[in-house]
Amino acid sequence: MMRFFKALGWFLIPFALAIFLFLLVEKDPGMVIITGKNLFTQKDFSLMMTLSGFFFSGLIFFVVGYVLLRFLFRVIGLPSFLKRSADLRSEKSASRKMSRAELAMLENKPDLAEALHLSAAKSSPNPSFCYIGAARAAQMQGKTEQRDQYLRAVETLSDTHNRLHAGIMMGELLNEWEAPEKAQTVLERIRKEKGDHHRILVALAKSYEKQGLYDQLYQIMPALHKSLPKDERLAIEPELYVTLIDHIGAEHNGNKLKALWEVIPNNIKVTPSVVVNYAEKLLYAGNVSDAEEALRYSLKKEWNDLVITAYGHLYTGDFKTYIKHAKQFAHQHPDSAYAALAVARLYYQTKQLEEALTALQQALAIDDQIPEVHHLLAEILLEQGEFEKSALAFREAGRLSYAKPSAELLQVEGELLSPQAAHLPEKVEGDVTEADVTESK
Repeated sequence: MMRFFKALGWFLIPFALAIFLFLLVEKDPGMVIITGKNLFTQKDFSLMMTLSGFFFSGLIFFVVGYVLLRFLFRVIGLPSFLKRSADLRSEKSASRKMSRAELAMLENKPDLAEALHLSAAKSSPNPSFCYIGAARAAQMQGKTEQRDQYLRAVETLSDTHNRLHAGIMMGELLNEWEAPEKAQTVLERIRKEKGDHHRILVALAKSYEKQGLYDQLYQIMPALHKSLPKDERLAIEPELYVTLIDHIGAEHNGNKLKALWEVIPNNIKVTPSVVVNYAEKLLYAGNVSDAEEALRYSLKKEWNDLVITAYGHLYTGDFKTYIKHAKQFAHQHPDSAYAALAVARLYYQTKQLEEALTALQQALAIDDQIPEVHHLLAEILLEQGEFEKSALAFREAGRLSYAKPSAELLQVEGELLSPQAAHLPEKVEGDVTEADVTESK
């Protein structure tokens, strides 16, 4: 219907213009006199014409001037300059709006931030990031449908130069928002288009981990290791391999665990969290010698108090050999109280209490602030019938544990210490006025 009225309007314009000109010429109200001074000859001049002639002359002058200017602009390129200037002003305005939107997010005003991001998207050279910002604001307000609509809009935008980074940002945010299935869809599409960028693979691995897709996670790990910068590998890969070890370890299948261990890069194998978790799962699977060998290999490659503590917690197998290796490590690292503690704990496992006490004295001489040393001392004294001394040692262990808990032993025993995540309010009430959005122009 609108197209019909529009076509009808264009059709009636010539007739209306003809009637107007007829009436104007039929009842000419008078004359128009134009006076002035010639800029070249400096002589006065006057121009007299009828009103209808004035209108016709003005129309002719406008058409001629327009054609002349278009010709000159094409020759000297002035419209391009003006367009660039206008675009630059628009970009600056969009940049100010995006800055105000980020400030509004920090001030817990997501509704204002959403409106500012949407307004900036109209003139920004990077509208993808504007829509992603609007999606973040919608997420803060709990508007998941609106959030997904903004993210879908990114796929239709023309700023293809931002497609890689926009896709990575969307995948990371969707993982953060507990929507790993949607993150997987976005990231797999971006990976197909842009290749194995390390941030794509990291976010994709996180989405697999969150969904429990362990086969896909296992398959992506070699490509992830290859794409990661060397200085970022130890910060990302160990956590993912621990997840795979936990998954396979739940089956108590030592052969599968060792098959996984073979594909883990050597520098990741000596990471304390990885090797300790691997040894623990091997012990549960009954592969005691393999667990001891993994810990010992790691200690030879890279000394770590956490790993020697785990070595001291070996609870079955050839304790004579364990003690021999532990004493060698203690001799090689005389400044490590945890090495002496590992020797003492292994002696205690075999009920060689006097030897265990000797090793504990060595540990106390190095560092008397380790609660596990006092706790083991209390247990040995209790078995020897030294009840008062045992009580004092237990009390000291409790005091040290309260004042300075041992992160190493807590991790070996499977306890996890994680800070509470801070959450911003999901929704903020309030209206956004047009003045708030246009203020930054």
